[in-house]
This record gives sequence, C-alpha cells and structure tokens, in this order.
Amino acid sequence: MPVEPLGDGRKRVRAPLSDEDVRALHAGDVVLLSGTVYVARDAAHKKLLEDLDAGIPLPFDPTAQIVYYAGPTPERPGNPIGSAGPTTSMRLDPYTVAMLELGLKGIIGKGGRGPAIREALGRAADRPAGCENLEQLPQRFELMDPDPQAVKRFIARAAESR
Repeated sequence: MPVEPLGDGRKRVRAPLSDEDVRALHAGDVVLLSGTVYVARDAAHKKLLEDLDAGIPLPFDPTAQIVYYAGPTPERPGNPIGSAGPTTSMRLDPYTVAMLELGLKGIIGKGGRGPAIREALGRAADRPAGCENLEQLPQRFELMDPDPQAVKRFIARAAESR
C-alpha cells in the first residue's frame, strides 16, 4: 500500500517500504505507521554485521524494512515487552551505511546524524529525506529473542484517522 495522505496533513504508511514510499515522506511529516518494525540498538547492529561478515545468515531480511533504534528491556510478567525508548541515533552511525546497503528503508531514532550518514540516507532515498514527530501508536510486540541487545520484531498498527 503506498503512502496515503490523510485530510489532516498526516500520512498513513505501511511497512515494508518501497522506494516510492520513501520518496513520498519528508522531514516533519507526521505518520501513522503500520506493519513490521525491527527493534535493535548498537550492540545488536554490531552483531548483525559481524555475523554477516562470518557468513551467518541474518535473523531477518532488512530489504525494505524499518529499524527502531531502541534498547527494549525484558518484559514484566503479563506484558509482551518492557520499556522500549529510543536510543541516540548517532550511536548507530558505524553500522548505518552497511544496513542501508543491505536495503534498509526506514530508521526511527532520536537525535541528529553525522554528515556521512545524512549523505548515505540521501543516496539510499535518492534524495535527502527524514521523518520526525512520529506519533505514539498502539503496538503488538512479537519478540524474537529475550536478550535486550538482540533484534526484536514488533507489529505496529496505526490508530484510526481522527
């Protein structure tokens, strides 16, 4: 499903993302995001790339996917996941170019990015791009591994239009 502009200026987005989807998003857009989003912080990205270099298959195909830079904590009994606040995006700069080259299309994080990463993001999107002000969404989480440093997968469902 392509990016759907809503009457109130927000955009509905469904992961995974196509090149066309990425080109339809701009800095400052408020999006309602649905679909699979992978959660991984710096230690998980380091391990992903080490495994790839060692010929070990990745636990997911990053092509057209979105990664949320966060360090989820273990869940409490009865909850699908613990706290999952964003981690500083710049901490992931050493791994970002390689992930973009693997086909990653979206990144959710906090804070600025270095010049080399902003340039790489522009190349990956075929133009400078970014989104901010992501709206808090109700989410259903599906954990791939209980280790807080591991890659997690969750399914986000956008709230209905207001």
